[in-house]
Amino acid sequence: MPRYIPKDFKPSPSVYNALRKYGCLPEFCETQMDNFIAYWSDLRDRGLAKGRKESWNMTFLNWMKRAWQGKIGREWEQHRHYQFRAPSDGNPFEQVIKNLEPKKEEKKEEIATPRDYVLPEPPKREGPTMTAEEAFEQLRKQGVI
Repeated sequence: MPRYIPKDFKPSPSVYNALRKYGCLPEFCETQMDNFIAYWSDLRDRGLAKGRKESWNMTFLNWMKRAWQGKIGREWEQHRHYQFRAPSDGNPFEQVIKNLEPKKEEKKEEIATPRDYVLPEPPKREGPTMTAEEAFEQLRKQGVI
């Protein structure tokens, strides 16, 4: 028969053993216990039928599996990693962060763009104006084109 969560609920040791198979640490379970009890106690206090369960051990097991495999577990494991390890242990994340730091900029060879080129002045000559063919012929003789 479904019942509300007991006020003194404690999961059985078999639940913790099952959670270890998923890689969930007992320390993590202890940190999440208050959230679990608070959520289900609220449903009990409000008298909602949703708060009634056949097995509170299975409910706790499923709650913890979802929490551990979800965002909460990843953040907790990351926090735990940085909390208990010294920064000099060759942590690969620290190497990545070091590589992301800005480095001194090296001067690169600038590639000339068409705007950087200056066309030579057309040859000046006194007298009548040159035709286009004459101007090109003179530029070819000078080695410009």
